[in-house]
Parts: sequence; C-alpha cells; structure tokens
Amino acid sequence: MPHLHMKAVDVVVDLLDAAEYVDKLSEQELRELLLEAATVLAELLKRNVPASLDELDAVEGAEAPALARG
Repeated sequence: MPHLHMKAVDVVVDLLDAAEYVDKLSEQELRELLLEAATVLAELLKRNVPASLDELDAVEGAEAPALARG
C-alpha cells in the first residue's frame, strides 16, 4: 500500500504541473498522464470497495470537501 500511495502522490504532483504548463505539453504527453492517473485511481478504488450499496449511498450523500467543490 505505501508504494501505491507514493505513486498517487507523484501523479497528483504531475497533474498539478501539467495544469500549469498544459499549453507546452504534447497530445501524447497529456494522453500518457491521463492514462497513468486513471490507472492509479483505479488501483486506489480497488482497495477501497464499499462493502454494500448502503455504504456507497452514504458516501455519495456526504458533503463534498471544499477543495473538491472549487
């Protein structure tokens, strides 16, 4: 798990950097970054599967953090 956490941190940093310099990245670089982010997110989601649909509904009904709302 620590390895996946470190990879997720790296991807977040890469995404933040890309947001700052999006006009300087090639289409291929953007594609690779998005695929890497999707892969890491999928791995994180696999490790945190809700035990039931009730848990999923409870999470979806929760107030979104301020950062996520913008």
